[in-house]
Amino acid sequence: MSGHFAIVLAGRLPEQFSKRRLETLGSLISGCIASRTVNLSHIARQVAGPAQIASR
Repeated sequence: MSGHFAIVLAGRLPEQFSKRRLETLGSLISGCIASRTVNLSHIARQVAGPAQIASR
């Protein structure tokens, strides 16, 4: 789902935002929606990635 947000954001934000930055913002938005909070540790559990449990 974060990929979808990145595509939508790419059309709405200035071109100076890199693809990676848009993907990260999309993941944050998706995580906020899925976890229903803005607590970063809760969002980190919703976002797939190589981060270790201790860093989440």
